[in-house]
Amino acid sequence: METIEAFLASGDRGPNAAGTCLFLKADALRRTGEFAGAQSLFSKVITEYPNAKWDDPRIGATIRVRPKCQLGCRLAAERDSAVFPEDSAGYTALAWRYLNKKKLEMARMLATACIEEFQHVAKQQQVLHNQKYPEVLPKLPPSLNQAKKFFEQFWALYDVGTCWFIMGQSYQEEADGLTDRSDDGVKQARKCYDQAVRCYEEILKNYVGAQCFDPSGPWFWSVAKGAEEQKAIVLNKTAKLPKSGKSVP
Repeated sequence: METIEAFLASGDRGPNAAGTCLFLKADALRRTGEFAGAQSLFSKVITEYPNAKWDDPRIGATIRVRPKCQLGCRLAAERDSAVFPEDSAGYTALAWRYLNKKKLEMARMLATACIEEFQHVAKQQQVLHNQKYPEVLPKLPPSLNQAKKFFEQFWALYDVGTCWFIMGQSYQEEADGLTDRSDDGVKQARKCYDQAVRCYEEILKNYVGAQCFDPSGPWFWSVAKGAEEQKAIVLNKTAKLPKSGKSVP
């Protein structure tokens, strides 16, 4: 924090550096539980440095600060002091956590952030996966440590594919929870189910090599197979929706 303050106090800073440093300062406040101060500073960056960015050599991409601050604001609003996700695994783990808490919008926001930041790497890794495993998925050992060599090759593929699955599950759960059977309620349920199907189809089209670790097993499961099963469930539920809802007087 002291280093950031010293840099901000100097005159030698451009908008990219300033926006990035203010984001880091805001997130430091969030991590220490100063949620109101963090939200205020995140908002300041969004307003004053909307185009700030930095280059991430790990993935060969330019990272925009504004989406990071928007997510930081939401985490602060949730009074969540968890470590800000720095890689695809961090986003995926946090998205699962919010899905399990039934915080569906937050789960989608985290999953979307992961997809947007790492999808180009994931698609490249899927091409490599097709070359190495053209017919069947490799059988991974039931241990994250033992499966390390696979993660080193396909980390983005696994996490981005899983995040699309989380997105599908969030829309599916939202639709399942809609009890309003008016015209508008049925329309909203159908829309959510359609979104879920779109997410599952994205996996089946672009991320068929993705696998996800289930610690309760422990084992890895095929995200594409899970997407195929869930898509069938959603289509069945959609078919059972009334053609039109019951009008509310």
